[in-house]
Amino acid sequence: MSLLLRFQDRPRYELRRLTLALAGICRSISASDTGTQKRFSRFSNAVDRALPLMRETGPGRTSLLAQLETAGGCLERTFLDLRLYELKPDDESIEVLLFTERALRLHADFIARPASNAAEEAAKNTSSASKSLALAIRAAKTDNGDFIHNLKFSRIYSGLEKTIYSVNDYTELLARTF
Repeated sequence: MSLLLRFQDRPRYELRRLTLALAGICRSISASDTGTQKRFSRFSNAVDRALPLMRETGPGRTSLLAQLETAGGCLERTFLDLRLYELKPDDESIEVLLFTERALRLHADFIARPASNAAEEAAKNTSSASKSLALAIRAAKTDNGDFIHNLKFSRIYSGLEKTIYSVNDYTELLARTF
C-alpha cells in the first residue's frame, strides 16, 4: 500500500511517512534510546523537504504538515528537558509516550486508508494519554516527598501535555482533510 501511495499521491505518502517517523521518535524516547536526537534531526529535515510539495497541493495539507511539525517540536522540547535534567522517562511518561505513538501509527493508517476507523481509535489513544497524564500531574503536585524531582517532572509533563494537544489537533485536521 505504501509504495502504491507513493506513486499515486506523493503528498499523502510524505505525511504518512512523517507521521510514522514521529511515532518512532515517541517509541525511542520511551525506551531512552541514544539515537533520539538524530531521529529529530532527520524528522526536521524531512519536514523541510516536504514543505514545497505540500504547498503545491493546497492549504489543507500544508496545515497538516505544520501541525505535525508543531507536535514534533513539543516532543523535542520534552526530550531536551529529559536530557537537561539527566532523567529517564518515568512510568507515567512512558505510558503517555506509548499511547501517543499508537495514536500516530493509527493516523498513518488513516492517511493510507481514510475510510478506515483508525482516526476514531487514534482519538481514543490520545484521550487515554491525556487521562494518564492528568493523573501523573495531579500526583506530582500533591507529593511532598521530593520537591525538586517533582518540579522537573512537572515541566516534562507540561511538554507531554502540549504534545498531546498537538497530536489531537492533528487528528482533527486529518478528519477534515481526508
